[in-house]
Amino acid sequence: MKNEENAMSEELDQLRLQYTELKARIERQEITNEKLIMESVRKDLRFVNSKTWISCMAGIMAILTVPMVSFRFGLRTPFIIISIVWLVCMVTGNIIRNRNISPDLLSGESTQKFLEAIKKRKKVQFRWIQINLSLFVLWLGYFIGECIHSGMDREILIPIIAGALTGAVIGLAAGLRMHNRIIGAYEGIILELEHPEAAHDNV
Repeated sequence: MKNEENAMSEELDQLRLQYTELKARIERQEITNEKLIMESVRKDLRFVNSKTWISCMAGIMAILTVPMVSFRFGLRTPFIIISIVWLVCMVTGNIIRNRNISPDLLSGESTQKFLEAIKKRKKVQFRWIQINLSLFVLWLGYFIGECIHSGMDREILIPIIAGALTGAVIGLAAGLRMHNRIIGAYEGIILELEHPEAAHDNV
């Protein structure tokens, strides 16, 4: 009887040890998964922030360049003012809507707030590209109209319009590509936070 009790006690001790080891292993795995998620989120955010600043720098260069080019081709002052106002609004809006969100706040209830902020950014990104595309098409038409109104010679006017249209196509393609990559980064963050297992399975 005593031997049976000792054997049972040893089995219980062994089960407790196995349970403790299993629990520790699961905790280590959870910590590892959390670190992987955080690193992935940081990487996506760094990508979005870098693209934002590249876009802002391009906008600032355009603000400085538009007046010089416009005066060079004899375009009217209202066109220059409207162009600069649009570019300033675009750069300012880019900075405001993409202000930094720190992934270091991801803990407890902050995770849900962070996730909501990312989802909001994603929606704003869609609205922003639609507004900018519409304004760009209007601006391009205004620019071509100004060039025609300025009385340029045909030999100068046609290459300028052709160059503007070519630049517009290239710029739109680059802008849409950047937009899709930013949306992809946001979707990656959302997937990591809502369904981390699925996100890791896709890697």
